[in-house]
Amino acid sequence: MPLCSFATERGIPKAGFDTDILLIGGGVMSVTQASLIQQLDSSRSITLVEQGRQLAGESSDAWNNAGTGHAGYCELNYTPANPDGSVSVERALAINERFELSLQYWSSLVEKGLLPAPANFVRPVPHLSWVQGVKACEFLKTRHRALEGQPLQTLQSLIPSYGQSLQTDRQLLADVRRYTLHTLGLNTGAEQTQTERSLYA
Repeated sequence: MPLCSFATERGIPKAGFDTDILLIGGGVMSVTQASLIQQLDSSRSITLVEQGRQLAGESSDAWNNAGTGHAGYCELNYTPANPDGSVSVERALAINERFELSLQYWSSLVEKGLLPAPANFVRPVPHLSWVQGVKACEFLKTRHRALEGQPLQTLQSLIPSYGQSLQTDRQLLADVRRYTLHTLGLNTGAEQTQTERSLYA
């Protein structure tokens, strides 16, 4: 019996199929779980069942998700505002810690030759938290102050030249937005100018 088998709708195991561990769904989490189990106890047989035609083709697919590792830096929903005006950063830090553990696990697989060089599957991507209005800008400033002194190791180790910065210069933000829209092929020419006027008026 193979150590790890993959069953799709075209190859469902027959009744009575024997396996130590059965994983339902072929997304990133199941595949990661399978690799963890294999590293901890290679004697266990693992069967992963996915109804689609390929692994990571649904929620784990980049077109259906952010396609990025959630490190907790710029996702504003991870840092809710409190009634007293302060910002809670505990969830962002917990998510950051888990992402750091993921990086360490991937590094161990690279060292064992089970994953290719990191540049082939993970790379730093700058993120931007964008808000408008006095209240939202004050929230972002408070959030930045709360996170500024925290040991977000991933940001420091992966992107040492970036760091977390807070920008309020309208021209700089307009340039960033214009570059982003141009990169995505969105809102060019007159349409872009009209949108920028509505944002920065």
